Amino acid sequence: MSRGLLLSVEHEEFELLKIVSTAVRKMSEGELLQIEKARKLDINEEIYYDIIQAKTASLIASCCATGASSVKADKESVTRMHDFGQAVGIAFQIKDDLFDYEQAEQTGKPRGIDIKEHKMTLPLIYTLNKSSSKDKRFIINTVKSYSDDKARVEQVINMVIAAGD
Repeated sequence: MSRGLLLSVEHEEFELLKIVSTAVRKMSEGELLQIEKARKLDINEEIYYDIIQAKTASLIASCCATGASSVKADKESVTRMHDFGQAVGIAFQIKDDLFDYEQAEQTGKPRGIDIKEHKMTLPLIYTLNKSSSKDKRFIINTVKSYSDDKARVEQVINMVIAAGD
């Protein structure tokens, strides 16, 4: 990718740089928002979607848009490819979040890794919204302070799975 960007500068094709630099800015903003919210664990669905649109979706959208732009597609096609990448990025991130609650043998992703990394994912947010005050405190304490406790993490995973039924 960096060689391609250097070539675009040499050939004065600045549209690719604009697409990529916009994505890098959005990804950085999304990461900062996620870090801020991870400290307090005060995240709702709207903020969750803001974060994944800024991070995962903007990355995939920029890849799709740069692909279209690099073959000299018209502006409308570049925009459509960007929008397509945005939708794919959102879907990808939600599916990846769901993998956190399945067995690693099925997904290739270690079970509970998002909880261990203090990430508030859509399934966890959904579960918190459906939980009693006592269960909410348990879930938040586990994510915040006991994410290395395998038994507690597994209990939270089971609560998320049960909430999805």
